[in-house]
Amino acid sequence: MKHKIKGDIINWNSSIWDFNYQMKSIKEDEDIDLSVNSYGGDAFLGIDICNTLKDHKGLVTVTITGMAANAASVICMGADKIRAHANTMLMVHNAQTFVAGDAKKLRKAADDVEKVSQAVLKSYTNRVDEDTMKSSMLNQKRSSLKSSRTKQKHLTIKLRRLLHQSNLSLHQHQASTKTH
Repeated sequence: MKHKIKGDIINWNSSIWDFNYQMKSIKEDEDIDLSVNSYGGDAFLGIDICNTLKDHKGLVTVTITGMAANAASVICMGADKIRAHANTMLMVHNAQTFVAGDAKKLRKAADDVEKVSQAVLKSYTNRVDEDTMKSSMLNQKRSSLKSSRTKQKHLTIKLRRLLHQSNLSLHQHQASTKTH
């Protein structure tokens, strides 16, 4: 099966619907070639897709074609093999939310976000040891698209190093030169 997930990782994204539909009819040992380009979204939907990929008996290859941020990076962790072009990014950060209310509501929201971060962390620790990943997530400043190229490059290099240390199959693709 070949598929592309693009856009926000949310239930009403048509590429997520199509993926779930295709997964219902796929042979249990059929290979999956999934392309991902997303800024992220719902952490638990990302975890769900990650676990679906992990449970699949066939070879699962995920190719990052642009950005695999947040929930999209969690999806990538379900693959047997992750490929990324040299100009793509994989971004990891602690869970975030928006909340308004009194101190009690804010404290509860902070506790809930901490639990979500712990759940997300477990998605990475099947590839990278937990202490290394915790250290990275706790000490990392989230990179945004407005950040300097240096910060983006540093974050990408740091993640590649972390993933390499864990023997994750993260391959950089070089664009092939076509001659006419």
